[in-house]
Amino acid sequence: MLNERDDHSVWQAAHNAALRGWPITPATHPELDTGGRWMGHPHAVGLTPLSPAWWREPVWTVAEVDAWWQQAPYGVLLVCGYGIDAMEIPETVFAAQTARLLGPVVAASGRRIVLTSPVDREQHATPLPPGCRWITGASWIPLPPTRITSRVSAAWKQPPSRFPVIPDAGKVMYTVRTCFDSTSK
Repeated sequence: MLNERDDHSVWQAAHNAALRGWPITPATHPELDTGGRWMGHPHAVGLTPLSPAWWREPVWTVAEVDAWWQQAPYGVLLVCGYGIDAMEIPETVFAAQTARLLGPVVAASGRRIVLTSPVDREQHATPLPPGCRWITGASWIPLPPTRITSRVSAAWKQPPSRFPVIPDAGKVMYTVRTCFDSTSK
């Protein structure tokens, strides 16, 4: 059962994702009182999905969230490729032009991840600025406040509540390119 502040926070994050219609999956979590051991998966050595079928069977509903997250304070991973993808960009590019980014942004261990609509083949064919990469189908990103390590949690740099829709991947790529070009001069 849930009984700690972190437990409620990750349950709330999973609940909010389900209400937004975002595909998620539960992940391992660090046992803070046992020297950094990861719980939820017998051989876990870090943040990883719990289910071997995580990509094929994401969690979509509040009922599924309740069934999983009332067991333990599992991490919350956004499953990319089901209507939401992401772009990872260097922190320096993000810091230079924060206000120009168009959608929700997750801060994760020195990286910035912008949530986008699905990437199409045209975007894949266009080269990205150095240090950037698409995170698409059969991939995941941690949603805040999921712990990435026993000491570091993902955090919202720009929360989804500020954006009514997830931005188009092409617009995100254009914005990141423009930001990168302005910081590299």
